[in-house]
Amino acid sequence: MGSQHSEIGCNMELKTVELIYFSPTGTTRETVRAVAEGTGASILRETDLTRKENRGPLPAACADLLILGVPVYAGRVPAFLLSCLNGMDGGGRPAVFVAVYGGIDYGVTLNELAEIAEARGFVPAAAGAFLGQHSFSTPDFPVEAGRPNEKDLAAAQEFGRKITQKLFAAKDASALSFLIPKGKIPLPGRILPKSAAKAFARPPRFQLEFCPRCGACARICPMGAIDPNTLRIDEKACIRCFACVRACPKGARAVQFRFGSLPGRFLQRESKQKKEARYFL
Repeated sequence: MGSQHSEIGCNMELKTVELIYFSPTGTTRETVRAVAEGTGASILRETDLTRKENRGPLPAACADLLILGVPVYAGRVPAFLLSCLNGMDGGGRPAVFVAVYGGIDYGVTLNELAEIAEARGFVPAAAGAFLGQHSFSTPDFPVEAGRPNEKDLAAAQEFGRKITQKLFAAKDASALSFLIPKGKIPLPGRILPKSAAKAFARPPRFQLEFCPRCGACARICPMGAIDPNTLRIDEKACIRCFACVRACPKGARAVQFRFGSLPGRFLQRESKQKKEARYFL
């Protein structure tokens, strides 16, 4: 795959940004778009890794800046994205990393994104952790419900403005150097690093009597885990993102915990202390 090199120098003009993101319920997409809006640049290309067909070889970077965003799964980058992200070609262009988490902890996600991107030829320029509604949030156990809200998106836009200021002031690539504090995997991820979500939640409950047979759940599933004809879920393929729950117009699907209400109570307790956006430049 060919590489193009961008000039990082004094008074760099940021004209175009490229977005690469995974966003089953739309919170990461909304956040990275707000960051891009804040930069003042035009979006040259969006690659939505939520669509399974987009997780093949990624085209070489051609915009002035890459914004790479993922939701946090058990304190990490979703494992099934690693092979795709490790195929990126940065060509010496600056990159920004965005982690969207549900109020517990963003763990080592930013550290992992920076490590991957640097290994693929990008120059890390900034990183931010932002809030989104937790995938397991329910009416009985709301966890960061309604986020990102207006305040969150305003913070993402402000982050974008600061990125543009930093790039404009940079005299060379070394001026973009910054520190992402080493994160720590939150408790569930330390105990069950590969299957924390599946350990605490079953595949979404399906109530046939409410189902409109519209197929919205099958179309939105990022893993292709829902049979479009029978609407049955492949339990092994399901990653418990609950995008299908959010997409159903009739509420025929619902979050389904294991161990009764224990996971919901745990998440509410762990997210009790309200968190705001954090970014590193």
